[in-house]
Amino acid sequence: RAGGAAAVRLLVNKGRGSIAGIFKSDDIQGHRRYSGYAEALREAGLSLQDDRVLWYTTETRKKLISSSLLDIISGCDGLVCYNDEAAVEALAVLKENNIEVPGQLAVVSFDGSVYSSLSSPKLTSLILKKDELGSLAAKKLINIIKGYPEQPYVLPWSITEKEST
Repeated sequence: RAGGAAAVRLLVNKGRGSIAGIFKSDDIQGHRRYSGYAEALREAGLSLQDDRVLWYTTETRKKLISSSLLDIISGCDGLVCYNDEAAVEALAVLKENNIEVPGQLAVVSFDGSVYSSLSSPKLTSLILKKDELGSLAAKKLINIIKGYPEQPYVLPWSITEKEST
């Protein structure tokens, strides 16, 4: 949830006022990222419009992005993508249609994967520090094995700004 909100806030801070989103519907991360996206749009006084959000499943990602992206981003100057893979597919559609990134449309995604570094332009991406995540998971697992109670913990996102914003 916090990541979706952070992505929108970054775009708003860059002067973007109409922000579309692409989210995965068949896992909880997609719904939580959307929830943060929606919350941050409302906080910024921007409209949340269903026709500016594209929901996809694992099986439909490529087809839906290629067939629906232009409709979703019509009139928008920012785009939040569920992950780097979806963002790279969106970048291909944008390039094919001569839409300049970040000039006409700034793009933010999640994961900080190799896709974010190899894409053109390079993607601004939100990441969780994997070493911190692994260390926390190991500590919690040891505590659970020892019979100690454990509480949920939310790791903070960090943003690696690159060429797409």
